[in-house]
Amino acid sequence: MYLGTNPSALRSMRWLHRAMMELLEEEDYAQISVKSICARAELSRQTFYQIFTGKEEILAYHFSLLFDAFIQSLPAGAPQTRVFFDRFFTFFYEQRHFVHILTRNHLTYLLEQKIEDHLQKIDLFRSTAQTAGHPEYMSAYLAGALTQMLLHWAETGYDLPARTLSRFAWKASKGDFHPQELRSALPAKASEAL
Repeated sequence: MYLGTNPSALRSMRWLHRAMMELLEEEDYAQISVKSICARAELSRQTFYQIFTGKEEILAYHFSLLFDAFIQSLPAGAPQTRVFFDRFFTFFYEQRHFVHILTRNHLTYLLEQKIEDHLQKIDLFRSTAQTAGHPEYMSAYLAGALTQMLLHWAETGYDLPARTLSRFAWKASKGDFHPQELRSALPAKASEAL
């Protein structure tokens, strides 16, 4: 991926990114070609390959933009765990259309990978993981749990408020999670199944 500062290259990067995201609205990821991205962006393949190595790298770029925006949305300094979970579920609820695109295209594994990569950039988790030792396992655990909660939430039509999921995640992260709390937070019909 292009990492320079040339204004023309950065503009081409934005155009290719926008073209890819527009195409994802219209067709499946597997059907999108570099040729179709270039045609949509009105740029040459040569320009494409000067910026990106392939369409996968455009998705990686999109994830970077997404997670940079998420990290910027966190309060200054190391946020409290509860604040992090509140912001996480609210942010990804706002990004639910993109989560749907990932699900439709069987690309949710990328979401988990990118959450894992970016957790290590957040002061709260970086310091906790380093103190506990083996930060890569802490990030893997949290990324898996958060991704699965997010995907289940999407599959159920975002049936619970983000704040409720945040509370579950926060309590589970402290080891203070009881099925009775889940039952009391769910609508009556859903809690009967528990």
